[in-house]
Amino acid sequence: KPLMTARSVLTAVGVAAVAAALVSSAGAQIRSRAASKPITIAVLLNSSANTYYQANLAGAQAAAKQYGATITKVFSANFVAATQATQITDAVTSKAYSIFLIAPTASNVIVPEVTAAVKAGIKVACMLSPCGLNPNGMARQIPGLTTFVGYSMTENGNDIAQAVVNACANLNPCNVVYEPGNNTLPAEVVRSAAFNSHLKSHSNIKVISEQQGGYLAGPGRTAMQNMIQAHPNINVAASSGDQMTNGMAQA
Repeated sequence: KPLMTARSVLTAVGVAAVAAALVSSAGAQIRSRAASKPITIAVLLNSSANTYYQANLAGAQAAAKQYGATITKVFSANFVAATQATQITDAVTSKAYSIFLIAPTASNVIVPEVTAAVKAGIKVACMLSPCGLNPNGMARQIPGLTTFVGYSMTENGNDIAQAVVNACANLNPCNVVYEPGNNTLPAEVVRSAAFNSHLKSHSNIKVISEQQGGYLAGPGRTAMQNMIQAHPNINVAASSGDQMTNGMAQA
């Protein structure tokens, strides 16, 4: 069965570039006040147990080391938006960090906390998903935000769907199963909507099942096993992340 996944667009190298820009910007500002003051970074992740975010962290650590900064704290929200909002507030209150590098769990939920961080003089960058009310917005949505590096979830969902269309070109009907990561997250909601909308114009394609894969191989494998058991006539399987696709292939 053909297996489709999201196109890789945000790598450890990309995150390293973001971290380098942050360190350079913060460093220039800090050196103008006190040459000996260290540049300290807090990284706030969706989940530190997730292999995708572990790669992001590795990129940030490499850039921090190269430019003389230190990642002194890594926060893990475990995909809970309220937890991440509290972590940002606590990090601001501590006055222990020059820089925040944030992978938002829910971009709209953390707007007040990110705004407070910027007002406190902390350099803030967001990666993968934007920090702002629009989970699909590519521009800086919060005044004073240093940068955002990511991609349009609508474009990403369309790309995944087009890969399915290509795989189904000679099949009618073409029975498809799909694994989003977590449809409670705003970015995933946008991506799933784009995926399903793109496929509506292709009458030969039937999405016969959708189960969340949790952005990891293990849950992705379990979800795929469940779908195979319920639907033995699957032609194409797709997911929104490489880890889940690996799990689907194992099933």
